[in-house]
Amino acid sequence: MTIIGESAFLDCHSLENIYINEDNFVFESVDGVLYTNEGKELFLYPAGKKDKTFEIPSTVRILKEDAFEFSLLEEIVIPATVEIIEKNCFHHCPNLESVIFEDSEVTVEDCAFLECSSLKKIVIPSDKIVLKQSVFDMCDKATLYAPKGSLAAKYGVRANLYKGYVNDDGSLTRPIQMPKINWGKVGTVLGGIVLVVGGFFLYRKFGKDKKEIITRE
Repeated sequence: MTIIGESAFLDCHSLENIYINEDNFVFESVDGVLYTNEGKELFLYPAGKKDKTFEIPSTVRILKEDAFEFSLLEEIVIPATVEIIEKNCFHHCPNLESVIFEDSEVTVEDCAFLECSSLKKIVIPSDKIVLKQSVFDMCDKATLYAPKGSLAAKYGVRANLYKGYVNDDGSLTRPIQMPKINWGKVGTVLGGIVLVVGGFFLYRKFGKDKKEIITRE
């Protein structure tokens, strides 16, 4: 086997391990996780693995597209050796609460952490990390901790994430912030109220007390 196509393991949410023959010169498996290019690319972390944390090997340079999609991990640390996190890499990881980047240079491609709805803490201590489009979209509970004035901090504001700060001594602080308002839901509720009140008004004015008078000559 030399090629695994795009989305080959799509929706295999119960998959716990992948085993590769040791003679295969393209793919290799370590603890059930699939790698390519002599361990430089993490190709697939099985979505059904029960581990809550995972240590990315120091050999890995690239986390491939969809590699951790739907995984059950609760915490992930991105080591300084990783250079690229491809798009949708951690898409829809339902239990993921913490993402910590080590002080490194890494490019995080589009939608890498899209729909990680349980994500609460993102730590980016370096100003050398490049965040592309929609990296943390639909991560409504998340606080992004970054140095004040850094590119990551500015990204967090644009992405409507809660603000946190990485201090000079490496500690984290999070100022008190108001809960976010889901204006879409507010608009839906207000629209429903308007319809109900408006309907009642029309009924009172034109319906309930109006009787048709029939005359005969």
